[in-house]
Amino acid sequence: MPVFVLVPALVLVPALVLVLALVLVLALVLVLALVLVLALVLVLVLVLVLVLILAPLLTSAPARVPDPRTCRSA
Repeated sequence: MPVFVLVPALVLVPALVLVLALVLVLALVLVLALVLVLALVLVLVLVLVLVLILAPLLTSAPARVPDPRTCRSA
């Protein structure tokens, strides 16, 4: 094999492998960031829904019916 064919192949193959590795790492980081953002949004929505559902239940105490046995009538 002539040297002028061998040298570009020795330079290009590691460069292509390095570029592919960088692209894969960037894609993985972007996917992980997207999953993290979606998880945070899901948690925030769940907390908001729970607050909207539970807050009225906790703040408004049910009206107590007086017990006729202990209620004193004037």
